[in-house]
Amino acid sequence: MRRLLHVIRALEPGGIELWLVDLLRAHALPGWQMEFLVETPHPGVLEAAVTRHGGIIHRWRGPAGLPFSAETLRRLLRDRGPFEAVHSHVHAFSGVVLSAAQQAGVPLRIAHSHCQQEEHTPWRRLYRQAMQRLIAASATVRLAVSGAAAANLFGDGAQAAIIPAARDLRGYSQPLDREASRASLGCSKGDLVVAHVGRLTPEKNQQLLLALAARNPRLRVLIAGEGPLRNDLRHPQVQLLGDVRDLRPLFAAADCFAFPSVSEGLGLALVEAQAAGLPCVISDAIPAEAIIVPELVDRVALRQELPVWMAAIERAAQRDRLPESWQRALASPYHVQRSGELLEAAYAHAG
Repeated sequence: MRRLLHVIRALEPGGIELWLVDLLRAHALPGWQMEFLVETPHPGVLEAAVTRHGGIIHRWRGPAGLPFSAETLRRLLRDRGPFEAVHSHVHAFSGVVLSAAQQAGVPLRIAHSHCQQEEHTPWRRLYRQAMQRLIAASATVRLAVSGAAAANLFGDGAQAAIIPAARDLRGYSQPLDREASRASLGCSKGDLVVAHVGRLTPEKNQQLLLALAARNPRLRVLIAGEGPLRNDLRHPQVQLLGDVRDLRPLFAAADCFAFPSVSEGLGLALVEAQAAGLPCVISDAIPAEAIIVPELVDRVALRQELPVWMAAIERAAQRDRLPESWQRALASPYHVQRSGELLEAAYAHAG
């Protein structure tokens, strides 16, 4: 059994982490022992699922408790190895991770870009440039969830295989009862129910949904996710659901899905909404790769005024669902089994 070490921040619910746990649960990487190196010393919500399905968790703390010490990483890789592969999901810091892996003699070293990060200070731009040079020198495989995410981390024109995060989408083949789902979430018959999924942070732009709720008393916004803006998003017409592991009841209850992000590496929640057959309204910042059922999706430019967004949501809410869209989702790279096949091929090609 070959040993594969995924480097992530923490095993908390998020697109990357849920994807990796789904890969483990579905045995989508046969022949690989999946292990996880996390920064945080505190157990994450997903750690029980990892150990239950045979994963191994390592913790990485540097001298004096500082995270991400390169020397500590080199020592860990040597002492707990040998590892056949190190797959880094920590964006620009993958330069340090993979350089340490190279020095520790790890043969397969993967940098995976999952997001678009803007560097707003000269120091951060210099840091990005230094990390890009380290990645270029130490990575044997470059992956990204979208073309935009690839350009953001590796530079314009850089070659990277597009392998997005994925979920086990088979559950969407069994639709849930819409009325029962609405009742369980406290929705009234006349509510215009808008679902949203995302970490509660500025780049997800949930404030736009609050502004829409203030203009339309029928609007009921259901938000799945946690984050630092929780207190800022409290509103009588907004229900904050926290981290939600199974999104199917949320999508069954909703009239449409809204995704107004100002920046997004891919947008896996949008993929799940399409798998549920739910009409979607998204910003023009969402990568085109996340659109797998185009007839379900309307784009609205971020610069547009609130009435334009409201009109798009009302139109989407009037459209019929596409109950067979789950079949297209299962055939896409966003289904966990297909994702595992793509990873296997990328690893084999580099090896």
